Amino acid sequence: MHGHALIDAWYRRLPRYLFIEDRLRDQVVVELGCGLGVGADFLADRGASQVHAFDPDERQILKARSRYQRPNLSFEPSPAPPLPLESGSAGLVVVPEGGAVLRDEAWLQEIQRVLAPEGLALIAAPNGDLEEPEPEAVAYYDFIESLEPLFGSVAMVAQTPMLAFTFVDFV
Repeated sequence: MHGHALIDAWYRRLPRYLFIEDRLRDQVVVELGCGLGVGADFLADRGASQVHAFDPDERQILKARSRYQRPNLSFEPSPAPPLPLESGSAGLVVVPEGGAVLRDEAWLQEIQRVLAPEGLALIAAPNGDLEEPEPEAVAYYDFIESLEPLFGSVAMVAQTPMLAFTFVDFV
């Protein structure tokens, strides 16, 4: 991914990271599917005590390591579970492109294993209920049915591609 494609991918993901920004402070965060590391660096910069970023593509991990170097940030390849983390050690697990993870019981169980009892998992996937869904899209009820047996309480939050703003003239 180069130039504009990388920037476009980050801006598509950015609202997901901003949504959890207030929950980062002093948390151990796990990011699955970190790609080139932009999101993991954002999490580490915004107050996470430690960010463990994983991706199955070792080339992307090498690029992420060379681009983003912080004492509270690590990048590791992980094509399959288990993750090299203690059970219950993560206050936050982020899966910014989670369509495939939602269909993989082993990954869902691994997220549950590393997540602390009061932790939060953010798993994002394109809407599968659209007339022409994107690849890796997940329908609303499939999303809920994948997560509720393992995590109990599941809340859905929508992200739209629209940016809204208003100009106001104060007289």
